[in-house]
Amino acid sequence: MDKYLARSIDQALQEWKDNPRRKPLLVRGARQVGKSSTIRHLGNSFKYFLEVNVERNPEVMEFFKGSRDVKSIAAKLFDFFNVPVVPGETLLFLDEIQKSEDVIHSLWFFKEDYPELHVVAAGSLLEFALKDLSSFGVGRVSSLFVYPMSFDEFLMATGQEGLLRTKRNCSPLNPLPEAFYAKLVEAFRSYMLVGGMPEAVATYTETGSYRYSSDIVNEIIQGYQDDFAKYGAKANPLLLRQTLISVAHQAGAKFVYSRVEGQYRSAEVKVALEMLKDAGFQVKEINMEAYMETRTLIQEMYDDFLGYYIPKLNHINNSLLVKPGLPGGMMGSMMADLGGMRTTINNVRKKNGLEEFSMDDLLIKLFDEVEYVWPRVGYPPLVTPFSQYVKNIALMNLLTLEQGKGRFVMMDDSMWGMILGKSGKIPGTIDPELVELAKKQGREFTDVDAHTLLTDALDDFRKEMAENGWECGQDDEELFELAMHPEQYRNYKSGQAKKNFLADLQKLKDAKLGANLSPEQLSAYKHAKADAVVAPVKGDIYWEFSGEGECAPTVEPFIGKEYKEGDVLCYIQAPWGEFVEVPAALGGKLVEINAKRGSKVQKGDVIAYIEREHE
Repeated sequence: MDKYLARSIDQALQEWKDNPRRKPLLVRGARQVGKSSTIRHLGNSFKYFLEVNVERNPEVMEFFKGSRDVKSIAAKLFDFFNVPVVPGETLLFLDEIQKSEDVIHSLWFFKEDYPELHVVAAGSLLEFALKDLSSFGVGRVSSLFVYPMSFDEFLMATGQEGLLRTKRNCSPLNPLPEAFYAKLVEAFRSYMLVGGMPEAVATYTETGSYRYSSDIVNEIIQGYQDDFAKYGAKANPLLLRQTLISVAHQAGAKFVYSRVEGQYRSAEVKVALEMLKDAGFQVKEINMEAYMETRTLIQEMYDDFLGYYIPKLNHINNSLLVKPGLPGGMMGSMMADLGGMRTTINNVRKKNGLEEFSMDDLLIKLFDEVEYVWPRVGYPPLVTPFSQYVKNIALMNLLTLEQGKGRFVMMDDSMWGMILGKSGKIPGTIDPELVELAKKQGREFTDVDAHTLLTDALDDFRKEMAENGWECGQDDEELFELAMHPEQYRNYKSGQAKKNFLADLQKLKDAKLGANLSPEQLSAYKHAKADAVVAPVKGDIYWEFSGEGECAPTVEPFIGKEYKEGDVLCYIQAPWGEFVEVPAALGGKLVEINAKRGSKVQKGDVIAYIEREHE
């Protein structure tokens, strides 16, 4: 008897066996992935095991034909195979059931009329048969899917339980020892060569030969291709073969129909591809419904948020960036910085009686200056943060040139750090002008490992995470976020970042409206879409309480905060000392605050405006 290779699905099958509310079980999956062997292994835990292969024993199909009396069918199978059918003690295995719709439909009635009997079924290319049925076993049949052996299963099969145990126990806090890593890599290479088909793995465990296991894989592939002829009415067998080969070649990427060898139309390839997927092959395709939904969400994001942050000037043809070598991803920050710098530069030009620069004029000057600066600072790679440094140097040069101070006058420590080698070795040669300037300012060049110049503050950040009750995250990604962007991360965790963003967004929305409206019209427009929240009594305004006790300060809510109908917006301390709750009208989004914390209001004064959702 062949040695059984333990599978992860064994536990699921055992749980099905022990479940008093179980249904007939359909074990599904591609050919040769181990469906029958796992079921036979389960059969070892029963007193009796009755395997009925419909393909090898076609005569038994007459027991099922036209009959829905499953107890009578079970009795006939008992007599035919001379295996007792005893509820709770017998596992009835119906194999290759795709050969008979009557056998498939019988599973329904085992659930209804013979639930105490353990019944499991499987079949090769079963998905094709199930797809042709108008309905099958809804609520009356359970399914388990079997796939090729995983890497963990491969380790178990090859007797490397210790390596598997070490692999499963490792974590960011308990990293894998280097010695185990080398063994694990070696084992994974073997797994990639052998594959996950159980027969190929079994051959490898017995012989240790990649060649013999490869022969098994080739036989399995040939078996798949031989099956194609059975479905010639649905798809061209040659097309199925070519599509199968193309699926393998395109593994790991989006499947492209046009890469299938032969003069086939996309519609033909699609049919073949769907058949392969029905046969159990996994093909990476784009879910168009999900894609369209994502597009809608992105457009909503653009309409609601991003559109306010992207200046129209950013639509300038990015081909302009080719000449200076500045990456296109820098366009956003560059244009944002250039807008503010333009005002400063034009103020200098006005004092000198010169014509002001248009944005287009200044943009071209910036591109030219980047082209000038980049080689002189040693051709650093134009990726973050070095592309920023190059752009910033060029931008500062534009200003200082207009001021008559020359170039390289306004450079901070970060810019100089790149030039001096403190951020790593510069690919090119630093211009002698900058070398001389560094000497005059007492700056020293270095060729030491840049990492040695950094203070290791990770323990301090880890302590901060612990003190605040923040999770470090899987692989410490949250910890590293804090370490790399401390200010931004603290604002994010405190909620201040969201408040700042929503307040900034509201200002941008107001500014966009204000470009076409007077301040009075703008105010009228905003208020027309919002409900005014008025003071029910006179007194002092108190917003959200941020702590416990009488001395706890109150904090104004952020613009954009959402309220539900009935929520408390704020409190008013009446002259007689009572705190009066002020409800947030009908709920919605806070768009304007008219009463600051601690200010006095009269009865009827507007405290804030809340915008309800409008169709």
